[in-house]
Amino acid sequence: MQDETQDAAAYLADRQRLDQDHRMARLRTLALEFAPTLGRLPNLQRELERMMQPGDGIDYDALADRIEPALERAAHLLLELDLLPEAVRRTAPVDAFVHAMAATVTPRTVPALVQKFQQVCAEGREALAQAQAEAARQKQAEAEHKIREEEKRKKRDATERSREAARREDEERAVARQAAEAARQTAQAAAEAARQAANQEELEAAARKLAEAQAIEEEMQRKARESAERKLRAEAEVLAAGMREEGYQDNGDGTVTDPRTGLIWKRCAEGMEWNGVTCTGSPKRFTLDEIMPHGRQTLWPAFAGEDDWRIPTIAELKTLVRKGSVPTIARCAFPNTPASDFWSSSRRWGYPNEKEHICFRTGKSNQFGASFEYFVRLVRSGS
Repeated sequence: MQDETQDAAAYLADRQRLDQDHRMARLRTLALEFAPTLGRLPNLQRELERMMQPGDGIDYDALADRIEPALERAAHLLLELDLLPEAVRRTAPVDAFVHAMAATVTPRTVPALVQKFQQVCAEGREALAQAQAEAARQKQAEAEHKIREEEKRKKRDATERSREAARREDEERAVARQAAEAARQTAQAAAEAARQAANQEELEAAARKLAEAQAIEEEMQRKARESAERKLRAEAEVLAAGMREEGYQDNGDGTVTDPRTGLIWKRCAEGMEWNGVTCTGSPKRFTLDEIMPHGRQTLWPAFAGEDDWRIPTIAELKTLVRKGSVPTIARCAFPNTPASDFWSSSRRWGYPNEKEHICFRTGKSNQFGASFEYFVRLVRSGS
């Protein structure tokens, strides 16, 4: 009888152990199914392992029902995290959230972490946008600094070239004055010798000296002409170098070509004269009726062998604007340009009696009527 009781107790214990193993099977299945998720969330894995510890009176089905939704939401959370752009994942808010989640996540905190994740993603995207905006601002600032430095360098180079040309001009003037003084003294000596000559021989000697003085004077005049020509060439080289930097092509006849547009421009404003090097004289102001009577282009005098010169449109005139200096124009290509207003042939929309113009002090365009007087720069289309 006692043996039968022991056998029954043993059977009951085995039966209870089997039932317990059967109920824990679902937890083990969850552990295998969500192994990748648990591997990335060690705190949650430790929580599941504690649930799987054998014990009397434990409802393993209830534990499985409670932890399974938490595991699913945690897996979805990790998937959303992996799908984030790399730049967003590396932001400080998202990175801090990932480390905190791995260390503190439990089945109870998963819903709160999912909600927090959406907030952190928004913060990460905002932080990324701010960082990109700051990088763009820095890049723009660097570009503007580079432009300013390049403008300073060009101004320094132009100033140095002007100083060198002025120095050479002063030296050549000094040489010319010395030569002129020497010629004057020689001529005076020759004239005095001629006056003092008492016989034919002395007169012939005086004549020879006078001839020598004239030859010296002619030589000095030749040197003076060469000096003036060198000065003009030096000034022309300075302007040519400046125009190359400004992007224009010198046509050698008082006009320049803009390779960007193909337009050919007169280098001087109307009323000024081209002397082969620069613009001289004073520019003339015109009313709208003078340049475009009855709304049509007036006939301008031929220049540089061409007779199709015209008032530029506002779009063409705007291509001359070079901001950063006053006047706001390429000063080597268009020397001595007044920092003032120039007419265009474009009329203001809805106002047939008004034309647009550009102020080369500010580089901006405006519209005014026929009673105003502005300067004119002519253009023609390239062939």
